[in-house]
Amino acid sequence: MAMHNLGLVFGKQGKSAEAEALYQRASSGRIKVLGPGHELTLQTFRGLGLLYRRQGKLADAEALFLRTVEPFKYEQESQKHETIFDVLNDLGLEGSRTVLGPEHESTLGTIRNLRVCYFTQGKIAEAEALYLQELKLYGPDAQQNEIFFGLMNDLGVLYSKQGRFAEAEAKYQQALEGYQTVLGPEHERTLRTLDDLMLCYEDQGKIAETDALSQEWSA
Repeated sequence: MAMHNLGLVFGKQGKSAEAEALYQRASSGRIKVLGPGHELTLQTFRGLGLLYRRQGKLADAEALFLRTVEPFKYEQESQKHETIFDVLNDLGLEGSRTVLGPEHESTLGTIRNLRVCYFTQGKIAEAEALYLQELKLYGPDAQQNEIFFGLMNDLGVLYSKQGRFAEAEAKYQQALEGYQTVLGPEHERTLRTLDDLMLCYEDQGKIAETDALSQEWSA
């Protein structure tokens, strides 16, 4: 625990080499004592993965994030581990068919870290697959969840960068309506999505729609 926590501190201080060494020692120790599937072991894998991502070592980060799901293939003692492999099937990962619920941070955190790595590396197809899979994890209460609408907006950004403006427009509109309902029209996230939608209109040459939206929100 001490080495993991010290690695976290050094990482926040920008002492990447020291943090990496401590995380590696912590992971080795935890694997030996606790096993590869223990929550604390996976916590260290994730910490090291996040450190690599901040350093721009995206391939190494991706490997660590994928490693956090590997132990879930096994049963330890009497505890049957639920897995997120079903969520990641589109990436060719194998595993059981059991998926953690949408509120489980292990599920969402792993998907989130992977899609950031993929997007940053320009692996757009892989990033899109994870966005879509993450959206599916939200149940009937999704329309009241601001994180869900954040995913919609981010997916709109991804589509915009690909020139898929019609799809981007639809996602921005969903996000804008959701944010407006959940957070209100003056909230920063609502206004940021409004800007994204207006830029999407401009990119398509939809000047009338841009002007109408601007007037609607200025009223």
